[in-house]
Formats: sequence, structure tokens, C-alpha cells
Amino acid sequence: MTIKLLDPRGRELASTTVVASGPNRLFLAGLEVNKQYRNQGYGYKLIEAVVDYATASGYALIDLNIEADNTVARWMYGRSGFKDALVGTNGVSRMRLRIREYMRRKGNYNKDEPIRVVIEQ
Repeated sequence: MTIKLLDPRGRELASTTVVASGPNRLFLAGLEVNKQYRNQGYGYKLIEAVVDYATASGYALIDLNIEADNTVARWMYGRSGFKDALVGTNGVSRMRLRIREYMRRKGNYNKDEPIRVVIEQ
């Protein structure tokens, strides 16, 4: 399933693919913010949309894999509440977000402009 953020004109700002990976676990596979929209908070907004979807669907955890040397992504995911769950020996680590903890510390990443969330099967 793909989750996208669109601006009011329908331009895609960011997107990700999510896949169920267990009875209460969702796997986030490849979050991407389009180049011209980076560093504007859309990555956080997309994570918010994924958490909203996961919560409504009954998931408790969100996992993702990340290259160990991708410091920018690691920082953004860490700031969003993801924590290291498994450090791999092949240069790839697993990070995990516990939705209950996220909801307790949820920040406000709302932008002034209206953003539309689209979920495609």
C-alpha cells in the first residue's frame, strides 16, 4: 500500500510504501520526500500519516530498515520516535516505532497549507 502527501494542486510532496509484517506490525519500505520539498517538514507529516493509518488499522509497531551510514534519515526517524531495534552486520539496521510511545510524545508538524493524504491499495 502506498501513502502519499499531496499539495492543494495535487502535486506529490512525499510518499512511502507500507506492508503488514506481522499481526501487529507494519513495515515502512522507502519513505521519499520529493527533492524540491525536502527540509520543509513533509517527512514528519508523512510519518504522522503512516502512524494514523497504523493506529486505525490496529498496528502497534512500525519497523523500517536503514543503511547504518545514512545519518540524515537516521536523525529524522530518531526525532520522530524510531529507536534502534537491531544493528545488522551488513550495514543495514532495523529501527522501530512503538505507536503508543509516539502518541504520548507526538509533536505538531502541521504546515500552514492544507495537505491531503492519499492511501492507495
